Amino acid sequence: MDCPVEKLDYLVLANDENARKKSILLVDDDVTFLKTVKGWLASNYRVTIVTSGAQALMYIADNKPDLILLDYEMPVTSGPQVLEMIRSETRTGTIPVIFLTGKGDRESVVKVLALKPDGYLLKSTDKATLLKSLEDFFEKGNTSSCTKCRNSENQRIPTKNAPDCRRVFCWDFV
Repeated sequence: MDCPVEKLDYLVLANDENARKKSILLVDDDVTFLKTVKGWLASNYRVTIVTSGAQALMYIADNKPDLILLDYEMPVTSGPQVLEMIRSETRTGTIPVIFLTGKGDRESVVKVLALKPDGYLLKSTDKATLLKSLEDFFEKGNTSSCTKCRNSENQRIPTKNAPDCRRVFCWDFV
């Protein structure tokens, strides 16, 4: 790659490849966890990390990620509060949000499910399972296309059997 034209071709190709990747906003107050998960996802996705709910809200004011992975328990603004704020705005209300959290107790899960996120994964999920879950999520396309688990306002609705949905993210477990 001594030739400037070859270098330019390489940069253009690399840029195109990166632009085709889905974008994920990763929100967590644990910097070590953020760096670990970003490392897991970086080869397949464009990952932006922020350390608070306020930073997440500022980011989505100017950017629209393909997915938000959101921690449940954070100082100042909790994950459920952030999700409520995201859903309350027309411009951001359709951004898919999956909780990626250490809160696996029944009470926390039930509270979050009432907000109708697009999924709930535990931080204890290993790299391969997380990557497979995200691959399945994006492979199936936008959740808004499933009429069995979305109402006319594009809001999640509980259902016992929605085969068109991503199984792991569908409400068939409610």
